[in-house]
Amino acid sequence: MRSLFLIFGLLGCGATLPVDATDCEHGFAWQCEAEAIAWNQFMARTDTPPLVQWIGSVPCANRNGNMCIPGEDPAMGQYFLGSEYIQLARQDNTHTAAINLSHELLHVHLLRSTGDADGNHVRPEWKTMLPAIDKFLMASGI
Repeated sequence: MRSLFLIFGLLGCGATLPVDATDCEHGFAWQCEAEAIAWNQFMARTDTPPLVQWIGSVPCANRNGNMCIPGEDPAMGQYFLGSEYIQLARQDNTHTAAINLSHELLHVHLLRSTGDADGNHVRPEWKTMLPAIDKFLMASGI
């Protein structure tokens, strides 16, 4: 599996929610199912997940020292704390988009559960939960 440069973004409290950030009901056809698998089933969340903004490509800006590497693979997604939304690059491959969504949802889950979104990906969930979600999404045809 090729390494993805998924990024974790932080905006201040004054950040505004983009008008095109939506819930899964208004996203892609597969999005609610993928979100339910990752957010509700694996992360055991019952609260509302953040909205998602699907864009052409995610900017690769190094605002916090832990973003993607300029000149390398493009960033696939980022999570904004200040306005509580995820920004994801549209993908031709549904599975790739779903695992990128799951990755960013894991940041949100960790932040809400522990107070730390783990932008450096050091917690064990990155090596246990995320691969399990990936396999389940694949087996589900997403």
